[in-house]
Amino acid sequence: MNKLRDASLGMETVAEASSLRVKYTSTVNGLRVVGFTKDGPIAFAKAAKLNKGDLILRIGQRTCSGDAPLDRLVEAACKDNNREVLVYVAKTRKVETYLLATSAASDTKDVKSEGSGSKPAPN
Repeated sequence: MNKLRDASLGMETVAEASSLRVKYTSTVNGLRVVGFTKDGPIAFAKAAKLNKGDLILRIGQRTCSGDAPLDRLVEAACKDNNREVLVYVAKTRKVETYLLATSAASDTKDVKSEGSGSKPAPN
């Protein structure tokens, strides 16, 4: 019934999110994971990963039931420093809360942009 309802509302398009490396489709209740990019899903803190069929309900304080792209939701959650991802796990009756892991690459970009590195001595 949910698939028919989503199809009738025009929510059958598949999008990709590079931030979580998943392919997803919008549903009335959230964003359903339908596949992965070639790099596979990212690992959350404590090595948890999304699986095919999982439903992402909320990222940070924002629900995933609107038209906002997943990458934009992840970016906003990181800016707000609220990295919680609420997921309804496929084939179970569990709702799990995962934490987005901080990447070393983004940390080094922040350090460089703040200018905290050593400077060469003037000649």
